[in-house]
Amino acid sequence: MPIFADMVITRAKIYDIYKDFFDVHESLAIYNGRILAVGSYSNIRDFIGPKTRILDLKNKALMPAFIDAHTHITDQALRNEFLDLSKFDEKRKLLSFLSKVAQRYPENQWIIGHSWDESKWKDDNTFPSLQELNDISREHPIFLRRIDGHIAVLNDLAIRTLEVPEDAPGFLKDKNGKPMGIIKEQALEIADRKLRKLTINAVESLRKHLPKIVKLGISLVNEMSDPLVISAVLKLMKSGGLSVSFMIYIFDEFADLFLKTGIIGPFGNVKVQINGIKAFADGSFGARTAALREPYMDDPSNKGIIRIEKNYLETLIKKADKSGFQMSIHAIGDRAIDFVLDVYKQAKINPQNRHRIEHFELAYDEHLKLARKLGIIVSAQPNFIGQWQRPNEMYEKRLGHERWKKLNPLKATLDEDIPLAFGSDCMPIDPIFGLWSAVNHPVEDMRLTILESIFCYTKGSAFASFQENLRGSIKEGYYADLVIVSKPIEALNTNNIKNLEILGTIIQGHIFY
Repeated sequence: MPIFADMVITRAKIYDIYKDFFDVHESLAIYNGRILAVGSYSNIRDFIGPKTRILDLKNKALMPAFIDAHTHITDQALRNEFLDLSKFDEKRKLLSFLSKVAQRYPENQWIIGHSWDESKWKDDNTFPSLQELNDISREHPIFLRRIDGHIAVLNDLAIRTLEVPEDAPGFLKDKNGKPMGIIKEQALEIADRKLRKLTINAVESLRKHLPKIVKLGISLVNEMSDPLVISAVLKLMKSGGLSVSFMIYIFDEFADLFLKTGIIGPFGNVKVQINGIKAFADGSFGARTAALREPYMDDPSNKGIIRIEKNYLETLIKKADKSGFQMSIHAIGDRAIDFVLDVYKQAKINPQNRHRIEHFELAYDEHLKLARKLGIIVSAQPNFIGQWQRPNEMYEKRLGHERWKKLNPLKATLDEDIPLAFGSDCMPIDPIFGLWSAVNHPVEDMRLTILESIFCYTKGSAFASFQENLRGSIKEGYYADLVIVSKPIEALNTNNIKNLEILGTIIQGHIFY
C-alpha cells in the first residue's frame, strides 16, 4: 500500500546548508512529522494522495529551522509580566518612568523591571543607586535586573522584604558595611527564587510567549533551567500546547535530584529531553564578574570572580559523565576558561558525552587547542558581538583594546575544527540578529561567512543537542522543522542579512506561523 504524504511543499528553493556549500531542491514530502522525501517535483508527486496538503511556495526559500543552543525562555516568559527597561537610552528617562509607575501602583506593590543596560545610556553610565531608587519610592519594593541577568539593583524596602543574607556572595556593601542596593551572582539567585513566588502561573506565561519564539523561526531550544521550568514545560506538553521542543539543562544545585535516580542521559522524548547539567564558573563583563587573568580596564582593582569550587565541579563532572549527561559550563573570562578546561582535563571526561563551554568569549589559541583535544563543544552567543562588541562599546571599555580584539574568536574556533553551536541567551533571542553579528564581527579575521553562520545555528546546534540525526538538516527521516525566509541564500550579504524575514515556521510538519 503506498504511503501518501500529509503535506507536500513544492515550487520552492529548499536549502540544506553546510559550512562551505549548500544543496538546493524543489520539493519535499512530509509524513507523520518527518521528511518523507526531498528532490524534484517529479520525484515527489507520487506521494501526493487525496488528503495531502499542497503548499506552493512560489519560488520562496525554505531552510532548516533555527536551533537556539542557549536560552532562558521560561524566565523570559515570566518577565513579560514585568517592566521591560531595554528601550531607555538615558538613565534620567528610566528613573522618570519608574517614578510615574510608582505613582500608579498601590502601596506595597512590587515594581519589577528587567533588561536595563547602562552601557547604552547617553547621559550617565552608572547603575541606578540605592538613593535614587529610594527617592522613587519607599512604599514600593523596587527590583531591577540588568540585561545580562548577573546583577540587580533594589531599594531599601526590597532588600528588607527579600531578606537576602548580607553575607551571601554578591551582596554588596559600602565602606561602612551598609547595603549598596546592588546584588549579583549568588546573592541575586537567592533573591530570584523568592521573587518567583510572585509569579502565579508559569505555564500560562510560557504558553503566551511561545508564539513569539516560533515567529523567529526557532523550532528547538536548549533551555537552562530549574525544577519550576521543567514543571511548566512538562505541563504545557501534556496539554498539547508545546510547539517548540525543549532540550533541558538543569542547574547544578538541582543536579543530584536527577543523578541519584540512576537515569541515564539524555532522557526524554521528541518534545522534552533532559540533556545535561548547567554550572557557572564566572559572571559577565557587564557586571564585571567575568573572571579575568588581568584586571578590568575600567575597574583596576577587580579581576572578576570564580563562582564555583574546583573539587565540587570536578566531582559533578565525573557524576554527569558516569550517567551519560552533558555538562554545560558558563565561562566568559580568560581565567574562567582556564579554570573550566583544567577541571575538564582533571576529570578525564568522556568525549562521547559532548561536554560544553557556554559563551567562551575571551579565549586564546591555547584554549582552542585544549578544547579540541578534550572534545569540548563551544556554545557561543554571536548576538553578544552585535550588542556589546562594536568599536568603543561596553566590551572595549571594560577590557581595553587588546583584549577586545581577542573576544569571541568564532572563525578560529571553526578553523580549529571545534564543534561550534550558536545560541542567544535571550539577549535578544533573535537568530537573524545573531547571524548578522557573526558575519560582521568587528575583527575581520574572526568573521564567519553566511553559510558558516547558518550552519552553526542549525547543524552546529543540533550536534550540541544530540539531535544531529533528527534535526538541523533537510533529509529523509529528519523532523520537518523548517522556516520560509524572504530571500534566497545566494542573495544574502553581510548588510542585508539583518533584514532577512521569517515568513513561516513549520515544526514537525505542522505550520505554526
